[in-house]
Amino acid sequence: MAPIEVLVEFVFDFICPWSYICKRRLDRAIRICTSFHPDIKITVKYRPFFLDNTLPGGARIDTKQRFINQMGSLEAHQFMDKIFQAAREEGLNISLDVPGGTTMIHHAILIKAAEWGRGDEFIETVFRYFFTEKRDICDMITASEMIQVAGLVREEVKKVGFDLELKPVVKAMVDENYDMGVTGTPFFIFNETFALAGAHPIDKFMYILEGLIEHARAKSPPN
Repeated sequence: MAPIEVLVEFVFDFICPWSYICKRRLDRAIRICTSFHPDIKITVKYRPFFLDNTLPGGARIDTKQRFINQMGSLEAHQFMDKIFQAAREEGLNISLDVPGGTTMIHHAILIKAAEWGRGDEFIETVFRYFFTEKRDICDMITASEMIQVAGLVREEVKKVGFDLELKPVVKAMVDENYDMGVTGTPFFIFNETFALAGAHPIDKFMYILEGLIEHARAKSPPN
């Protein structure tokens, strides 16, 4: 019998702390589910989103300041306290005192990295550099270093920056996300039928995945 397949589309941005936290939660949920159901194949497809699409190319804004600008000081600090607590629960030591910029090129590189089987490594590297090491991921020297750390071939990735076809692909995917009602990150779509917006605990991911597996088994013909 062919394995039961589950598709998770994960809409995220590299400068979204909740995307980093929820990626770790989703990864754990998938590991647990597949350990109990070895015949299940769960595929994660990453979809791009621009958390701040108002920044011109090359501009930076401190992540903490962005939250303060959006919410006001008191609400922003309460919001950030929740982020720090959730991050600690996932074993992440993150900082929000880091300048973020446009992530178009990062999402474009991810498309190629996924094709080369290094998508997860690239995402984790960028997240770590940005939130843990407080590096400017839009700096070209840092970007080159991240590419190497993620196990990508630098010469091949350099071509991505000059690939005029990839940027329209990223923009089209972002526009498609807006058309589907996505207004922020993280956002999850399961089997192209069920959507989940915002940050959720691992139990929520487990509940959804187990439900999809049970539904797929019920539809499968008996041996």
